[in-house]
Amino acid sequence: MNNFINTRKLNNKPTKLHLILAITCLIIGLGIIVGISFYEGLKSVQINRFNITTGTVVDYKVFDFSYSNSNVHESYLYAEIAEFEVNGKKYTVTNSVDSSHITKNIGDSITIAYNPENPLDCVFIASSNKIFIILLALFGVLFTGVSVVLLIYYSQQYKEWKKSISK
Repeated sequence: MNNFINTRKLNNKPTKLHLILAITCLIIGLGIIVGISFYEGLKSVQINRFNITTGTVVDYKVFDFSYSNSNVHESYLYAEIAEFEVNGKKYTVTNSVDSSHITKNIGDSITIAYNPENPLDCVFIASSNKIFIILLALFGVLFTGVSVVLLIYYSQQYKEWKKSISK
């Protein structure tokens, strides 16, 4: 009879699934937040030490993503190719950030921050990117919040289980 009672109490032990899920959510959430912070910090340092100029979108680099077993094109990514001038010399650069849709037309102006010592070292400044960064940050906060709730739940269940087996 004693073994039956102990077995029942052992069955009320909280599963490690909650703990694993909480830790996974925490890693994802903090990874997103740290990644965004690093990206924005690096971009901010570049922009602060770079000169700002206006360039012109001259073309797009198109990346075609299709399944290897099919000729059906599922999606494309577009990166602006812009031209700008520094000290009378023209530079043509491709944006390192691509998008699933064309954000500017050919001939439109675009703001570019460039390294005065090497104008090919540049960053495209786009205001539309802020919405994506904010949404990503919110997902990071959401994942971190879920992990905190799951950790609190797991610790409470574990305390109750410990208390029940010590009786």
